[in-house]
Amino acid sequence: MRRTTRALAAAGLTLTFGLAGCKTYYEVSVPGTTDTYYTTSSSIKKERGSIEFLDQATGSILVLSSAQLRPIPKQEFRANTGTD
Repeated sequence: MRRTTRALAAAGLTLTFGLAGCKTYYEVSVPGTTDTYYTTSSSIKKERGSIEFLDQATGSILVLSSAQLRPIPKQEFRANTGTD
């Protein structure tokens, strides 16, 4: 019983902090090209094998069918987009 309570409490804290606005920053690249985009976890929508996201560098909404997401540090994100 105690383990279940602890596990539920830990899951609740994780969910609470996850919804508190923690962002993950991503570099989005398209295999076989030199195209690179930058986005955050809050603007990514995955649907039917495609990824829709807001490119923070240009403000454009893009939909890519074959893209790779790579988590990057906030500093790298800021250097490439000029935004938080």
